[in-house]
Amino acid sequence: MKKRMIGLLILSLLMFSACTGSHHAVTHTPATAQHNYKKKVTVKHTNKKRIQKTKKQKTKEKVAKKDEIQEKLNKQQNESKEKATIAKQQQEEKQAEVNQKTAEAKTLVIQAEITPIRENYNAAQAAVKAIPNSNQELSTRLAAIERIINTNEATEKAKIEREKQQENATSTAQQATQAVNSTNDVNTGNQQSIIGNSKTKIYHMPGQAGYHMNGNNVVIFHSEQEAQAAGYRKSLR
Repeated sequence: MKKRMIGLLILSLLMFSACTGSHHAVTHTPATAQHNYKKKVTVKHTNKKRIQKTKKQKTKEKVAKKDEIQEKLNKQQNESKEKATIAKQQQEEKQAEVNQKTAEAKTLVIQAEITPIRENYNAAQAAVKAIPNSNQELSTRLAAIERIINTNEATEKAKIEREKQQENATSTAQQATQAVNSTNDVNTGNQQSIIGNSKTKIYHMPGQAGYHMNGNNVVIFHSEQEAQAAGYRKSLR
């Protein structure tokens, strides 16, 4: 019993010592507490700075992203303006070309209207065809000119044909007349010609002496009336 009491006493002392040591272990001195406070403040400040830095970085990235988007937008707008300017310039150049070619074609069409001949029409037609997208007004006027030219050409062709036929008819008639005259001359010379002597002023009928004389003094008459009118008298032989 006594030993048991001693054992319990020792156990109690040991437990008291353990409790006392534990209390001293967790108890902080003022220096330790200050150190721990500073440490906490430092950590908090560091975390705050890290958070602020992260926010600034994100803000900076947002601004950079926004600037990048704005730059792309500006670039697209500039490209669109440049394309619009080029397109406008091309349109103006094209319109200037149309105006110039239209003016040239109009001048040639007017000339063809004043003098509707094939040469003028061909020149005007080529000029009208050279106009971009054509020109309906000038094309209509050109068609009217062509109708006039076709009519004139048909009339001229018919006139030439008539003149040619008339020339052929005249030529045929002349040839026929010449043939008749030649025949008459032959017949007259062989049967009815009267031979005159320009030196003696005497003419000879066919069958008379001296009828077949030759020389520079021979004169031929087609009738006695012609010979007598020329001052010749008939031979008595």
